[in-house]
Amino acid sequence: MAYWFRQLEPFRRNRRHLIEDYAGADYGRRTAFSSSSPVYVNLMLQTAEAYSISLAYNAPKFLLTPASVSQIPFAKRFELALNAYAEHTHLEIPLRQMIQDAFFSIGICKVLLGDSHQVMEELDPHAVPGMPMVSRVSLDNHVHDGNASEFRRCAFIGDKYRMPLAAAKEDPRFDKSIRKDLTASRHHDSSGGESGAKDLSFDTPDEEGEYEDMVDLVDVFLRKENMIVTFAVDGKFNIKDTGKKPLSVQEWDGTETGPYRFLSFGEVPDNVMPTSPARNVRGLFVLYNNLLRKMAMRARKQKDIPVYEAGSEQDMKRLLGAEDLEAVQVNNKDSIDVLKLGGVDHTITGFAQQILELFKQSAGNLDAMAGLGPSSGTATQDMLISQQVGRREAFAKRQVARFTSEIGIDVAELIFDDPVLVIPGSQTVPKTDIEIDASWYPEEFLPREGNFLDYQIRVDPYSMEYRSPAERLSALRETLTQAIMPMMPLIEGQGGQFNIQRYLEMEAELQDLPRLGELFTFAEPDPTQMQSDKDGMRTPASAPGVPKEYIRKNVSMGGNSNSRMQSAIQEMGRGNNQQPGQLASSRENA
Repeated sequence: MAYWFRQLEPFRRNRRHLIEDYAGADYGRRTAFSSSSPVYVNLMLQTAEAYSISLAYNAPKFLLTPASVSQIPFAKRFELALNAYAEHTHLEIPLRQMIQDAFFSIGICKVLLGDSHQVMEELDPHAVPGMPMVSRVSLDNHVHDGNASEFRRCAFIGDKYRMPLAAAKEDPRFDKSIRKDLTASRHHDSSGGESGAKDLSFDTPDEEGEYEDMVDLVDVFLRKENMIVTFAVDGKFNIKDTGKKPLSVQEWDGTETGPYRFLSFGEVPDNVMPTSPARNVRGLFVLYNNLLRKMAMRARKQKDIPVYEAGSEQDMKRLLGAEDLEAVQVNNKDSIDVLKLGGVDHTITGFAQQILELFKQSAGNLDAMAGLGPSSGTATQDMLISQQVGRREAFAKRQVARFTSEIGIDVAELIFDDPVLVIPGSQTVPKTDIEIDASWYPEEFLPREGNFLDYQIRVDPYSMEYRSPAERLSALRETLTQAIMPMMPLIEGQGGQFNIQRYLEMEAELQDLPRLGELFTFAEPDPTQMQSDKDGMRTPASAPGVPKEYIRKNVSMGGNSNSRMQSAIQEMGRGNNQQPGQLASSRENA
């Protein structure tokens, strides 16, 4: 462990430099790595935010597929519990953090029970003790077997964390004969003498900065032995002298990477450590800001110096004292001129603009990914750009979806086997207002259908991306006009109707127009009202056996439901562009 932790030092140092660029040169304390040169445009910050917003803006939505049809009801309940867990624990927060880690270097996740260790660092504040916890692991606290070419072949994977010394000596999961000999470790010792990303804000604290005595521990997954062992270590992953025996030993019956999952956006062949988008665009980021600093320096030194020929002193005095648009008499205007010295060079300006465009292209078209507007002058070019961005984003989304699905599998397995966990939930019976209990209970109260391997768990890759209300409204209208309306005859044939009242409520919600509903009134349906069949006949709602009289009438209904829905949607679309003076004429037409 100590050897491979030393070998990972260049990756930790590079990651720190990238995060320092992201935070800005004036963030926190000045370090030896900080640059005194100002950063005018922080492209690293914009790109990292674009990745986070594009890939994990919302909580993931998990989908469960059972092995047999008979397991579908249980799978729906299982799926409801898993999604309720993701929403309750704010799973999107650690996901965004790990996506940012992957943008800079590599994202590392550890799934464990909330009460398995009293972890004081990188603990999700929303986690409930006893519930499965998705914990982010920093590269500064990570170690793995570097001989392997991929993580699933690593002989060991571990992460270091800190917990109170008093709690460690009383933890019943630790060997009593070993935990009594634990000693406190200072924060400076826990860092191994290196400056990590945490030290960007403050100096490494000494004894005066420690609130209580702490101890550094490491969990190590041993792939060959299928075990997770816990040791007391120092900052360089050297095992402390406690008889060289582990504090605890747990058997592992799971994946080849133990409780750890990894996310990366740039695998390197035959190497376990990946590259990253931030590392590949940092050179352009530095070059662009160097050009901006050069242009700013020249702009500050630019001078406008009036000059005149001998004998034109009085003309120059009159011109310098004149007001704007004041007429001034001069003997010879050609003897007076203004010299411009210095200033921004147009060649440098054009080169800087090309570097900026190259940065955006290398980062995956930053404008389109961050939703900052079109990047070209025509709609056709914008569509082509969106297609290219979609292809590049598709790879990142697939990586994130795989990573999140793996996390969901680990969490779901802990939920499935937990003997005490209860997750509240309810479902509404279709076409009614009746709610039924759909909470998740232990196996004693909710018998399991089959085993955990009978359920395929994946994540909807589009559930985490950001969609504005305008985009949702556009998708709603497009679905109605292109998908639903052609099927209206079939829907009507099966007794379906278009609920225009509910549609107006959705329009008001997505357009942020809460008073839209005040423009319409809807009468309550009469239960004794005559009901129409598909042939246009009207029949009274009478008891069986009573003779029925069929009367056919020609009644104007304002067109069929298809045309009425089309007209309503078109009117809603024109409503945003209608001028105040058009209201009277619209009423007259109505």
